[in-house]
Amino acid sequence: SCSRRDGASPSPRSSPPPLPPPSHSSPSTLLPFSVVLCLRSAVPLPSVSSLSSFGPLPRAMASSTVGGNTVRLRRHAASLPQADEAYEAENAQPRARRCSICLCLAITVIAFATLVFLGLLTDAVLDQRPLTQGLVHPFSYLNFVFMRLARDVSRAKSRQRRFNQRYALVPLLLGKEEPLPLGDPDNCVGCITLTREELAEFDGRQLNESGEKAPLFLSILGRIYDVSAGKAFYGPGRSYYKLVGKDASRAFCTGCLEPACLISSLDGLSPEQRREADRWIELYEWHDKYKLVGRLRDDPLAPEEEEWLVAEAQEVESQRTFKPFRKRQ
Repeated sequence: SCSRRDGASPSPRSSPPPLPPPSHSSPSTLLPFSVVLCLRSAVPLPSVSSLSSFGPLPRAMASSTVGGNTVRLRRHAASLPQADEAYEAENAQPRARRCSICLCLAITVIAFATLVFLGLLTDAVLDQRPLTQGLVHPFSYLNFVFMRLARDVSRAKSRQRRFNQRYALVPLLLGKEEPLPLGDPDNCVGCITLTREELAEFDGRQLNESGEKAPLFLSILGRIYDVSAGKAFYGPGRSYYKLVGKDASRAFCTGCLEPACLISSLDGLSPEQRREADRWIELYEWHDKYKLVGRLRDDPLAPEEEEWLVAEAQEVESQRTFKPFRKRQ
């Protein structure tokens, strides 16, 4: 035990009175308490940036008198509004830059759409076509081009599924694919032979009062396919209904859907254009929904009549709006 020389009992070491707990846990109440605690334990004060994350500094904290720390707290508390203004000014420039970029893009899109509209309007006036036909007609070309793209995608899926050709799409798009075997329309099960007049009856027309309709048949190079499952494309009133009920092999090769182009003769076409007919045959041959149903009976036309039909088709095809199947380089 320890005792003083004068015999008096030792006095206990003086200690600071305990700090009362905060009345509630809001950030504005906890901040002064944490600052006093740090000063009592000789721990450096936290930075103002970390304190400001709890919210604005309270007035009591800014007026605490603990040596030189009072001045620092007051100075930082007074500089917070200036820091906010500097932050807003710093972010104003990127925001203005983004707005200007969006405005430039919008102006570019509007200008491009205006130029396209004026070009279509000028083309319609120069070709002496009605304005409605002149504005809508070029989109029929794009429609057939997109159908050709969908055709190649469907062919790639069929090659992957039936012939295990995993990377078939790229050769198809480049025109470097190998031909697939085709069925014999003369020896297939249930196949029939039709004349041109008989084929014309399979155009989806209503057969009786019960609402039953005829199937949708089309012919390419004398091969007849049933496309009734694709009535969304080949049904009456649809985009490719013109191809149904006839042998329109030339239209499949050139993409021209005008009445003069819906003939079977391929005279005057390039080898690359003729290959388009083979590509369409592959689609209908191996598609899950379409099937081979027979062959078109060969009834050749008179030479003079066929020559006249080919000349009329070539005249229509010579217009630049009817060349979706150009020769690939």
